[in-house]
Amino acid sequence: MSTTQPDQQFWELADTFIREATEQCSVAERAKVGAALLYAAARFNAFVAAAAAGNESSFQADRPKAFEYFSDQYARMLAENLNEWANNFARNLKQSRDTGA
Repeated sequence: MSTTQPDQQFWELADTFIREATEQCSVAERAKVGAALLYAAARFNAFVAAAAAGNESSFQADRPKAFEYFSDQYARMLAENLNEWANNFARNLKQSRDTGA
């Protein structure tokens, strides 16, 4: 699991996923889209952990560490984004309504 700082490609990928999730809001409720996106991230990150382990015994041994890493990363990212919304609520809400994001 990487501990490096996000680069430009990271932000572009994140924006791509957010745009797709936003488009899905036209056919499903936002809460359902968010839950599906969260599930997809969990499923993909389980694959990332398994692929990094290379074999089943390493994967089994590394599961607690992977769980802690991904849980900590999500908690940090969620706190950062909730704080950003709290500090810029009106502007972000207007922008979200204007762009559909």
